[in-house]
Amino acid sequence: MKLAFGPKAPGFGSWEWIGQDLINELGPDHAIAFDQEIPSCDAVVFIKFKPPLPFLRHLKRFVKLIYCPVDIYGSVAEIDADWESLRLFDCIVSHATSLSKYFRAYSRTTVLDHHVKFITSMPSEQKCSGPILWTGQMANLPPVVKWIRRHPLKDELWILTNMGERQFVAADFGFALANTVRIQEWTPEIHCEWASIARLAIDVKGQDFRARHKPPTKAMDSIASGLPVAMNLDSGPAKDLARRGFSVVSPDDWESWTSREYWETTQRFGHWLNQNLTRSQIARKFLELAESL
Repeated sequence: MKLAFGPKAPGFGSWEWIGQDLINELGPDHAIAFDQEIPSCDAVVFIKFKPPLPFLRHLKRFVKLIYCPVDIYGSVAEIDADWESLRLFDCIVSHATSLSKYFRAYSRTTVLDHHVKFITSMPSEQKCSGPILWTGQMANLPPVVKWIRRHPLKDELWILTNMGERQFVAADFGFALANTVRIQEWTPEIHCEWASIARLAIDVKGQDFRARHKPPTKAMDSIASGLPVAMNLDSGPAKDLARRGFSVVSPDDWESWTSREYWETTQRFGHWLNQNLTRSQIARKFLELAESL
């Protein structure tokens, strides 16, 4: 079976993670990328962006249709308003358990994890010092800043984000104690380097629809690197991890966050993630899913 992934969207994490990575893993016999023109294939996988309804109707006559709606809908109303397109898909692949329920009325829906990607070797011993790492899009920083202004961290915070050509300093984002925050442009290489230096990881999600239905991908990368991660407990990723048997701690619970017990729990779950969420395993599951349609 051959899958066509697209449209190509360099610079979007969803494309790099779901599209390019899985294409590379599956190889040319099973996967190909497309920009606008659909190549000869058995199934088309639309990542984030999909074509207009008339084109989908035409395409469905010839191939299976799969949709990965990553960070594209801002509300349940937007999903419901798109029902005519959604019901044309043979399968909708969601990467967040909490989001999948909104698509089940329109199509077969499957939850599939991202593979662990931006990771470093797990430590052999617990670190007693080092920075706290946060990585993510600049647009997702405000909830982190708001939290830290109310709950100052006890160690330096290192931030990797997409600054582009402009050089920002901590004060630009509203951090009160700017001298305890280091900010640098995100790259895959620096992400892995800083993950190997950090002692802990943090993430604080906002309350808008997209934030509430984020998958625990970023947290799982941290855990797969052996970093004890703290999150706001009411967030979607924290609840998702709890369903998997991993009880994340709150950033204001410093004693639990830095405890030996939580470090050991992180190492056990991290080893499991590294063994079960590899790129090859996720690519195989995606291909098997397409073959079952």
